[in-house]
Amino acid sequence: MRKLSCVSGIILLSVLSIPSAFAQDNDIVDTAIGAGSFSTLVTAVQAAGLEDALRGEGPFTVFAPTDDAFAALPAETLQFLLDNPDDLQKVLLYHVVSGEVKAETVVGLSSAETLSGKSVSITVVDGTVKIDEATVVATDILASNGVIHVIDTVLIPPADPEPNIVEVATAAGSFNTLITALELTGLDSALMGEGPFTVFAPTDDAFAAVPAETLQFLLDNPDELSKVLLYHVVSGEVKAETVVGLDSAETLSGKSVSITVVDGTVKINDANVIATDIEASNGIIHVIDSVLIPPADAEPNIVEVAAAAGNFDILLTALQLTGLDEALMGDGPFTVFAPTDEAFENLADGVLDSLIADPDTLQSILLYHVADGKLTADQVLSRNQIPMLQGSRAAIKTDSGSAFIENARITATDIMASNGVIHVIDSVILPPVRRGVAYEVTVINATTHHVFTPPVLVSHHSSISPFEPGQPASPGLTRLAEEGDGEDYLDELFPLDQVFEVQRGQDPILPGMRATFIVRASGPSAEISVLGMLASTNDTFFAGTVGAPPVVIVNGARGAATRGVLHAYDAGTEFNSELCAHIPGPPCGNAGSAPEQDPEGFITLSKGIQGVGDLDPINYNWNGPVALIRIRTLN
Repeated sequence: MRKLSCVSGIILLSVLSIPSAFAQDNDIVDTAIGAGSFSTLVTAVQAAGLEDALRGEGPFTVFAPTDDAFAALPAETLQFLLDNPDDLQKVLLYHVVSGEVKAETVVGLSSAETLSGKSVSITVVDGTVKIDEATVVATDILASNGVIHVIDTVLIPPADPEPNIVEVATAAGSFNTLITALELTGLDSALMGEGPFTVFAPTDDAFAAVPAETLQFLLDNPDELSKVLLYHVVSGEVKAETVVGLDSAETLSGKSVSITVVDGTVKINDANVIATDIEASNGIIHVIDSVLIPPADAEPNIVEVAAAAGNFDILLTALQLTGLDEALMGDGPFTVFAPTDEAFENLADGVLDSLIADPDTLQSILLYHVADGKLTADQVLSRNQIPMLQGSRAAIKTDSGSAFIENARITATDIMASNGVIHVIDSVILPPVRRGVAYEVTVINATTHHVFTPPVLVSHHSSISPFEPGQPASPGLTRLAEEGDGEDYLDELFPLDQVFEVQRGQDPILPGMRATFIVRASGPSAEISVLGMLASTNDTFFAGTVGAPPVVIVNGARGAATRGVLHAYDAGTEFNSELCAHIPGPPCGNAGSAPEQDPEGFITLSKGIQGVGDLDPINYNWNGPVALIRIRTLN
């Protein structure tokens, strides 16, 4: 053996035991056999079925481990390789480079791709060439189809990386639609990342079960598709044994899926888990039989809508100062007439500052901008007035094509929120100053079995009467008498000049019970009228008008009272019947309706029960006075 040769200043060993002419006349396999120190390598090449390839045209460069190198392998490793030709072939091909790469070229490389498809590293340390961790001990042994460099260690290729989630799903062959969807949204790259991720993967059959128009919509809208796909992915590696112990899991969409176990089957929302714990390098896959559709994003509430609009900052600050912001984030629904920032800035100098310093007054004003219920623009404009949560009623009117609430012009309408609607106004509206004398009005249900619907109360000049026997009932009074809803009736009365105040009770008045209201009136000719429906009738209402008592000072305090009775009146709008099948409310239930027969057509004093029907006249007769009313001035 020649001791040393020098290539490009690097000291390499060379082998002389093989005559140069012999080597170049023989292929790599015969050259290795002739050397006598590669018996194990040759045996391995033959066992792996590579002998014919290495006798081929080539050229090849072989980093050839000696017998000693193979002997240094753990016995079980060598035996495993000899028993498994495919794995042995991968190891051997990791020693072979395409082309004839002589030592002078090798030392100038940092790596070389082998026929295994993986690259070996090449380094020079203190004049010694290393292939991975193996030392090159001899070089440039020429053969007819290439060159051999001798190494002292068997090279073990790095293990094939475990496929990532996308690769596993692709290889499975049953997730083609899922893979296509991931590629459309760019999420395939994310699911090839480090993770780890847990994917609830719908099969192709699961996607096929999605309505065609829904699937096409998702494929045409990558952002929406991305939300759906992320609803199938959970951060971390969550194996089946952990999944079954959970009630829910938060997905990368930001929304959670529910997890239940029904008759031994794990369900993700409504999808069945049909296979579990399919491992990948960056997570785990559980297979499901349905595509999960995330719940729709919650519609923003009134406060959130106003905040997003950007021109209600002062209103929002005022709501926060009074604590009403939390109320307007609640269930509602509410209708808000929202003054813009400009509307607040147009208040007289110092008014806004004084309101901010007086939260109680500020709250009262804000509540005068809020109505109960969700009233669209059409519903608002169909009314003459709207009861506001402050307790007063705000007038609605139109003028020259514009709509107004009190003095404020409505500039935008029907801005929807999850808990109501916003209409924009250009001025701050102020509650009316409570003028006149305050009266305490007590209504007593004097029947034994009749329920009174919430009554309406009207203070007015004696020159008018809210109802007139012998005349047809107005549409509003008709609705009060037939359904017990007096809001339309108050809407008719509100604009009248002779009317001072209207209001409506909140609760029914049960037999023998009473309800008290505070009503304001003005002038010596003021009267107070009270009306409501007898719920156990077709179209009968109780009503009466009592003069407001004079203001009398007794011992320095106001004190005067008047009393009266309320009678039952027939609105004349439905055929009267005492059969439970024809009566819509208690005591007969709520299913009844008046028969299709002609009614009287005008208001009369009710005749009460006439002896035909299910109702007991002893308990339910309604002729004569049915209620008592007491009115007294307040201090």
